[in-house]
Amino acid sequence: MNAKHSTLAPDPAGGSLVISLDCEGKWGLADCLTPQTNSLFSDEALIAVYRRLCKIFSDFDAPATFAFVATFLMTPHEAAKQLDKLGYGKERAVSIWLAAYFAQRQQGDLNGWHLPCLADIVSESGVHEIAAHGFSHLPLNSDGVSPQMARTEISMSKKALARLGHEATTYIYARNEIANVQAVGESGFLGFRSARLSRGRLSNFASEFSLMDTAEPFSGSHERERFGTVAIPAGRILNFHIGLRKLVPRFVTVRRWRSILDDAAERGGCAHLWFHPHNLISDPQAETVLRSILRHASNLRDSGKLRIETQASYAKERASLSSGNSTEAVSIERLANAQQITVRP
Repeated sequence: MNAKHSTLAPDPAGGSLVISLDCEGKWGLADCLTPQTNSLFSDEALIAVYRRLCKIFSDFDAPATFAFVATFLMTPHEAAKQLDKLGYGKERAVSIWLAAYFAQRQQGDLNGWHLPCLADIVSESGVHEIAAHGFSHLPLNSDGVSPQMARTEISMSKKALARLGHEATTYIYARNEIANVQAVGESGFLGFRSARLSRGRLSNFASEFSLMDTAEPFSGSHERERFGTVAIPAGRILNFHIGLRKLVPRFVTVRRWRSILDDAAERGGCAHLWFHPHNLISDPQAETVLRSILRHASNLRDSGKLRIETQASYAKERASLSSGNSTEAVSIERLANAQQITVRP
């Protein structure tokens, strides 16, 4: 077995495919809403795309992690009560982040901001995980976000989802800005999605044209021992035809993901596919790409070479392994240094 893809312990199948979705509605665009996205991401369109995704996953018996911004699943009344606790009107960074939301709220237009019904749609099959994607999607490395504010954003997401009847066990950082990892563990999250070392936008874009790519090593014990939570491999975002990404041929994206899945199955490792549900609103034709990838993954699974699982099942398995084994996974400190991100205590 290639050392680059060494695992911590023998696995019942050679590799793992984890699928995670950043479920945020307009909360993810709170600082960059345009008239186009404001009209595009309506309640009706969002509900339809979540139903569509659940149907796609059902067709391939593929469980997925739907990580929700907590306020996205609240009613406007519930959100108003809770946002005050986050520091709206008191903390400048929070007030700036929520300015667009409260402006639209004052206008009586909350289309795309609150959809509690989405949790019911996702939960209907009984196989998908509902995870946390922050309380308000506040990017934790933004100017003025204090360690305590970051801790509050993380812990409130766990508590809010629990009040709504969802025990979230894994966490996805807003915009993949890793901060205050210890608070993730202390809040009761078993794992979190890590972030890739940044090579710059141009390099990241160029990599989308590659026909060959590899899976990531399985998680090690470093973060589990230090922070009390599993660092789930960062994975790669599924390419959608939005902006310059329209230049990437769809067949190239499919070939690349087949290469990643084959590598995970053959040499052992994790293929982590993630995207935003609303990407399918912007690029409906991307469904053909997603289906092609899932078809290949399901064939590997049916031949006993690959597991398709949620972040929660992945983290539970990694947490149960002996902490004495070595790993070549990138530590969170090294990741933070490379991205010039502060890992706050």
